[in-house]
Amino acid sequence: MPIRDLAAMTSLKKSTLTAMLDVLERSGHVTRVPSGEDRRSIHIRLTAKNRELQDVYARVSQEMTSLGYAGFSKAEVDAFEAMLERILANLKSAEVLMEGQRPMSGGGRP
Repeated sequence: MPIRDLAAMTSLKKSTLTAMLDVLERSGHVTRVPSGEDRRSIHIRLTAKNRELQDVYARVSQEMTSLGYAGFSKAEVDAFEAMLERILANLKSAEVLMEGQRPMSGGGRP
């Protein structure tokens, strides 16, 4: 997966994501692979070490979800998650607006 796609999917700035990927690469969980189609593009691939842990990640995620939603009805969970989606959409919209108002470095126009 290209880094730009991963950044968009996670809503992280490329600089933040790059730092996180550095740690994951040093620990053997991902590798950076040059794109065969675009020399400027780097793809991130999961390693065998990471794939071995995917079942553990999924189980822990499910356990945490069960703990967090204990006592909530399905309707309540659905409503809560819909509200979180709206909050995220609002924050993304605000970020886009704020980026459009920032002056470019060097005194150029935004």
